[in-house]
Parts: sequence; C-alpha cells; structure tokens
Amino acid sequence: MAGRKRTEPYGLASLEIERFRNMHGIAIPLGQRVTVIAGQNGTGKSTILGMLGQPFGMVSARTVFGKACKTKFTDIFKMSPDYDKPGEHLYYVDFRDQSISNGRQHIQVKSYSRKPSDKSHIRLVTGATRNKGEGNIDFPVIYLGMRRVYPVGEIANPEATSSELDDDETRKFISWYSRIMVPMATSEMEPVKMTKRGQKETLLVNTGQYDYLANSAGQDNLGQILAAIISFQRLKDDLGEDYKGGLLLIDEVDATLFPASQVGLLRLLASVSPELKLQVVMTTHSTDLIEAASGMVGKDGDVEVIYLKSRGGAVSMELNPPMDSVRSDLLIEPLPPVKELKVEIWCEDDEAKWFLSHMMPRRLSSKCSVQSVGLSCGELAELATRDAIPALKNVLFVTDADGVKGAPKRITGCSRLFVLPGGGSSPERSVHDLLLNLPDDDPSWGSFPRNYGKQQFVRLRNEMEDDWRGNGGKEARKFEKLWFRRTKRSGLWGPNGAALYGIWRVAYASEVSAFCEELERRVDVVLRRMEHSLSLDDR
Repeated sequence: MAGRKRTEPYGLASLEIERFRNMHGIAIPLGQRVTVIAGQNGTGKSTILGMLGQPFGMVSARTVFGKACKTKFTDIFKMSPDYDKPGEHLYYVDFRDQSISNGRQHIQVKSYSRKPSDKSHIRLVTGATRNKGEGNIDFPVIYLGMRRVYPVGEIANPEATSSELDDDETRKFISWYSRIMVPMATSEMEPVKMTKRGQKETLLVNTGQYDYLANSAGQDNLGQILAAIISFQRLKDDLGEDYKGGLLLIDEVDATLFPASQVGLLRLLASVSPELKLQVVMTTHSTDLIEAASGMVGKDGDVEVIYLKSRGGAVSMELNPPMDSVRSDLLIEPLPPVKELKVEIWCEDDEAKWFLSHMMPRRLSSKCSVQSVGLSCGELAELATRDAIPALKNVLFVTDADGVKGAPKRITGCSRLFVLPGGGSSPERSVHDLLLNLPDDDPSWGSFPRNYGKQQFVRLRNEMEDDWRGNGGKEARKFEKLWFRRTKRSGLWGPNGAALYGIWRVAYASEVSAFCEELERRVDVVLRRMEHSLSLDDR
C-alpha cells in the first residue's frame, strides 16, 4: 500500500460500542477502504454490520435494481423480545469526513421502547436529542447478505432482462468479472439483470458457452457486489459535488467464491474505493481472505482486519492479529510450535565471534546465530556481494576492520557486510594497543583478577613473544591472535575475558553502539523476509 497517491480522508473512522448485547467497551477502527471482520459464529460479526448501517440511508438514491440505498437493522438481525431490552444498546459512530455528519465528530445510536401496538418492541434512534440536525444521516448504504448458496437455475420461473448498463458500465463490469472469476472470453460475455420478488437481485452473464441459467451461486453473488459498485458510480455521477461517498456492507463475502476469487474481489474493492469514496465492511470465515487482507494492512489505515472472540459470554476484539492465531481460533486447534527463526552471521574466526557475543545486546543476540567460518576478510566480503546465491540470501557477514582497507566500493558499500569496531584495527590489536597505552595507575587495571596490572601485562606479553619468535614466528598479526587466545584462556581477564571486554567496551563505546544499531536494523529486515517466505511455504 506504500507509495500510493494520498486522497482526502473519507468515510467513517470507527465504531465505539459502549453496550450492545454481549459487546461492551469495544472500539473498532474502520479501514478507510476495506474492513474485514472475522471470527467464529456467534461473535457478533453481522450485528456490527447492522449497527453500521442503521444510522444511514439515502431514500432518494437508487441502486441499479431501483431499490433505495438504505438498510435497517432488522434487514440484518432480529431483536429478541426476551434478551434485547430497550436502553441496553448504546454505541457511537466516529467520522473521518465530518461533512457527512454535518460537522459532528461522532453520532450516538441508542435503543428505545416502541409502542405496544408496534410489531417490534424496540427501535434504534440516531442522535442524543430530538434537535434539528439529529436523526438518521443522508448517506447511501447498501447491504448485501451473501448467504444464498444455491444456483440461479434452482429458482422457480427465473426471468432475466437487459442489464440496462451503459457501454462504460458494461465494459467495467466485464473487466471486473473476468479478473475475479477466471479469464473468460469477454468478447462473448453479456451482463443481464435478474429481479424476482422474494429473491435477491443480481447481475448475471450470458456467454458463448452458456446462458444465465447456468450461472453458479458464486457468479450470482459476485453479480450483486459488482452491481453495488456500479450503483455508487451512478450516484456519484448524479450528485456531482454533493456526493460524499458511501458505505457497502457485505455479510459472508466468501460464500460460494473459491479462494482466488475471494482475494481478487478484495483487491478490486480496495482499488475502486478511493475514486468512489466507497468504504467497504465485510464479514468472513475465509483464512485465505483474512491473510490477503492482513498483507494489505498499512500505516495509513486503508485496510483493517478485525478479529472477534467470544469467551465467557463476552466478545473481545483483536486488531490485525497474526495469522497463526486466526487459524488456531477458527480451526479450534492449539497454536503450532513456534518455528524459531534466526539470522546467520558469519565472521572470520573465534576471536571475532567472541567480540560479537559480548557486543550484541540480548534482544539482538536472541535473533542471531553467529558462526566462526574460518574465512578471510576478502572471502567474506566477496560472499556478501553475491546476492545470486540462494543459500546465502539471508546471511550477514562481519569482518575485522583491518581487512577492508582499500576494498572496492561495491564491497565496502554492501548492506550485508559489517565491520567490527576497534578503531580500524583487528580485534586482537585493538585490545593489545588499548592495554599497552593504558597508564599503570589507571583504575581500569583494578577490574582484573589475580593482581593483573600493567607490569604483568608487559612481562607476560614479552615472554610469550620471545618464545613465539624463538620457534620461527614472524607475522605480527598471528602473534597477536596467539597472545589474545592464551591470555583469555588463562583467566587473567576474568571468566571468558569479561573484565577485559568491559574496559574495551568503554574505550570504543560510540563505535559499538553504532555497530549494534545498524546490525539490528539489518537483522530485522532479514527476519521479516524470512517470516514472509515461511508463511508462503506454510500455505
């Protein structure tokens, strides 16, 4: 969703439920484009659609089937005379676009008693008072219940007429239809309209291979949704500057649609929303649809996934939950074992691994698996630039500072290659030079056990170098590694060299801090990529 051209805020912002049946104190943010409401049966998904549709309606506006763009809560759910008591229902609707509500940030909806002679014992009233400007809001809403799961051919005496769509509407309908269902011979497709008393109105299709009587239940339901989009387009054209958008409520949107068509429909609704200022709220049990919506969730709030749970007679809400939690609840299964993902970090040798293990804070080290691979700085640097090697795609590389001097820019600028702190020296040399330049009266010497001070450091270091040279040793770096390993192993620097690292860490504090921050940022990027890849593999 990133990088999209921004539009002016439109539609509703949230539904704030103070009390309504078994929902108490729940705030439901609404996506500006699409809101997907999921959960087990009996969690109040359809009730929420009814609550959203109740305060709105535009009687003067008509759908392509000639019906008013309005709905009542009784169209969606029934109030129980035994359990739904007047006054026990109170909620608020907040707005992104307050021009819809005549400048009000939110409106109240509350239940009241009806007269004994009325068929229903209860009514929902919009507005806290009876003052002018209160009451239901002139804002178009279309409600679609996708519960019909039998094909059109099973309806008694079906009849279809011309769709009455103009050329542009027909072109859009055919394009949308073929995108969502399957690639079809669009040149042979003709939309037709079916309206039958007591049945839902829909747009069906005749093709070169079959006519509308062979349309499936899924095609029937898709036709209803596409007809709703066209209805809002007509309304926008008719009202011009007075058009403020609309609300499309779809119950059980996944019914009779196969998974790919569910996802295609979701993407279509999200794509047409800004132009029509159309806000879509849908309910579903489909994990494919929920997962696709979760992948569209962004910082701008255009798409939101609301998951409802009923426990102990009370409904709770989770916003944009992880998919493993959704699957666990819908399938009533325990969560799967956690697959621990760690980012591999390759470093040159055991000394580099020792420094890394001390430098990385716990939150970072818990995400990583550090390997001492016995490769040179140049070899690691080359591997870091080989993006084409699949096995190394998620590996990061850490080299000693002294080995990257004069390296090509393609290596030193690689985002997967990190250089250990140490003032441009190898880890062993940075430690050696630090102790060599540390005055003998520096308090830091007191950190070491066994009376290890400057004099002891110099004498033991010189004796070790004399012995090493006497056995033919020449390369200074090899001696520094030997000295580092033996002294650390002797325990003179504390358990596993902890006292030494404490002194070194202070000396290179700014370098260490910058190194760890940058490394953690990159580790998090790699982890997100690994998690995404894992979720695709699990499907």
